Amino acid sequence: CAVYVCTSQWLVQTIWEWMWKWSDFCFYCVWCKPNPMPSLSKRHWTWATELIPYAVRGKHISNFPSDGHALNWWAIPKDKDTEHPTEKVLEVPTRAIQFSSNKGAIIFDGFCGSGTTMVACQNLNRKCRAIEISPNYCAVILERMSTAFPELEIKRL
Repeated sequence: CAVYVCTSQWLVQTIWEWMWKWSDFCFYCVWCKPNPMPSLSKRHWTWATELIPYAVRGKHISNFPSDGHALNWWAIPKDKDTEHPTEKVLEVPTRAIQFSSNKGAIIFDGFCGSGTTMVACQNLNRKCRAIEISPNYCAVILERMSTAFPELEIKRL
């Protein structure tokens, strides 16, 4: 099993404390954003990265690339403004899912937001199980999935 958590520097210590207790191994990736949101206060460095601690426990998949290294920094430009304030670029969950799972695997997202992980799973032939507490963002997820995959039958459970 592998766990990835996209977070800020404010919460990363708490997440790592949990991961070290729970996992057999943990490390981190960094999403480097060449086009981050501008600094509004202009008093501190512009935050151009997002920390992604990850942990593995028990038997786990590691689809290491055959052509070299699996670098832990991901230079992925941020998309335009979106429906969700912390929406991830599709490539972010795609990299994690491809590296740590095989086709047909079940992927869980406990904070589904606008459904980026769900779209990545559909593209990669994985099964997504997700939770989102906000009815508004649930509506965004449904719209996003039906637009991206019009042939997909969406069931409410």
